[in-house]
Amino acid sequence: MLLLASSIAIGAMYCVSTTYRTYQRNKQAAIASGLPYICVPVNTWSPLWQVLGPIFARICDRLPFQLGSWVQDVRPAWTQKNDLHAKHGPVFMVITPWSMGVHVTDPDAVIDIVTRRTDFPKPSHLYKIIDVYGKNVVTLYQDRWSRVAAISQDYWTTIL
Repeated sequence: MLLLASSIAIGAMYCVSTTYRTYQRNKQAAIASGLPYICVPVNTWSPLWQVLGPIFARICDRLPFQLGSWVQDVRPAWTQKNDLHAKHGPVFMVITPWSMGVHVTDPDAVIDIVTRRTDFPKPSHLYKIIDVYGKNVVTLYQDRWSRVAAISQDYWTTIL
């Protein structure tokens, strides 16, 4: 029994220390980028957070001393509209222990990002769920994407 408890404790300490080191690495990268950033303790792209986040947010909102104030920054985008950009500016980073993301509303920056696909690759791992319908323009990348986009371009041009 003691062996089981100690191995669980060692495993938990390893997970916590690894998560903390990754968070520190992400934070240092954000500082080096020069962009404004916010730090949140959850991965907002996680399916678990998407389901349980609203429930957890209600609990965190009731915490004393504004301990749950970070919850306002991780609400789903469709509920926030432009609140985050009004608070943090047109371009900012969101840092979590597991990921980093850049949020952009500046039109010139968006055009630059969209037209330079090789410099700003898509997070293709986020689109894996759409692959149940087969490979498509959203889930393909680089050379294969260009071929599929060229084939479907005539169809979309006629409709629009």
